[in-house]
Amino acid sequence: MAWDFDQRFKVLMIQVSFTIPNAQHKEWFIVAILPHVRVPLMQQKVVTQAEALEIAMKLEASPVGETSVGMSQI
Repeated sequence: MAWDFDQRFKVLMIQVSFTIPNAQHKEWFIVAILPHVRVPLMQQKVVTQAEALEIAMKLEASPVGETSVGMSQI
């Protein structure tokens, strides 16, 4: 799911007609990523979209559920 999201996000970003700084690109990616990975992902010191994707995929594969109790355990 995170991989598919990343691919769709890249396609959309290619369609943008202006240059976006890497920091802004990363912020947009994190804000748009699946809600169940957003909070723990924002707490990381992520520099690039690739790093954000790697962390998101690890979080997605985590056995912890999507409940607020589960997210606090990540």
